[in-house]
Amino acid sequence: LLQILGAGQGFLADRFTYIAFIGLFFITAYYFDQVSIKFPKYRNIFLGFGAAIILGYSFLSFQQNKIWKDSDTLWSHVLKYHRNITVAWNNRANFYRDQGEIPKALNDYSEVIRLAPEKSGAYNSRGKLYFNSSNRRDWPLAQSDYKKALSIEPHNAEYMTNLGAIHAKMGDQTNALRYFSNAITTNPDHAVAYLNRSIMYQQLNRAADALSDIQVYLRFNPYQSDIWYESGRLKRILRRPSESLGAFNKAIQYNANKGIYYYERSKAYYDLGNINNARTDMQNARQLGYQGEASYSELLR
Repeated sequence: LLQILGAGQGFLADRFTYIAFIGLFFITAYYFDQVSIKFPKYRNIFLGFGAAIILGYSFLSFQQNKIWKDSDTLWSHVLKYHRNITVAWNNRANFYRDQGEIPKALNDYSEVIRLAPEKSGAYNSRGKLYFNSSNRRDWPLAQSDYKKALSIEPHNAEYMTNLGAIHAKMGDQTNALRYFSNAITTNPDHAVAYLNRSIMYQQLNRAADALSDIQVYLRFNPYQSDIWYESGRLKRILRRPSESLGAFNKAIQYNANKGIYYYERSKAYYDLGNINNARTDMQNARQLGYQGEASYSELLR
């Protein structure tokens, strides 16, 4: 508990003193009791003094607990006394980001970058905020931050994928595809790169390549209904109706409340000549609020 042979910054953590303090409190209580016995006429004074100490510490504890209300109050308290602690700026920025307070998050990430320009994480985090902005003028800022993060960690597959995503968002399909492919080469287990590259392949009408990447992604994340739906849709495009039916079954297994899943499965049944099931799924789709194309509805009449 004394952390004589400690790890990291454990010796700074108050929690390691909690059990040890039991002994100190026991000693204090013992001598308090002995003094009360030895000087019985002062017992009430001792009790009053003890009560005052307890009430004082209770008040201080209550006030201190206010600092732990949330990450804003905690890290703002830290920054009140230690302005150069990057972890405090970064953690408060994460809180602001999650709360949707984007200007505040941007300010705090920028402060991390000012204090530690050699750290890649803050560039990546700030880049994500610019990436998610609806203002197109922020997108080049995201691209710049992602490039800076990648220059610091040139073998980071996440940064490559993010850089590919901003290129895609800005309409540069060639570079987007290049960065996604580089991310996969660098880290074949980086699932998001496969998903993003599959979207690019779909935009380029390369259905077979898109399906191949989706199948790899599903090996990493097999319970995502939307991706099973995409798999089924691509298999229909590639004229593989039996396989597309299986994919739509998986999508519905994981989420039975999306009308479009039933609608597309209806088409797969139609391709296989199973008109009754096609009609049933079309009805299910409509009950869930998805009407589909009128021309397809006419085929099922």
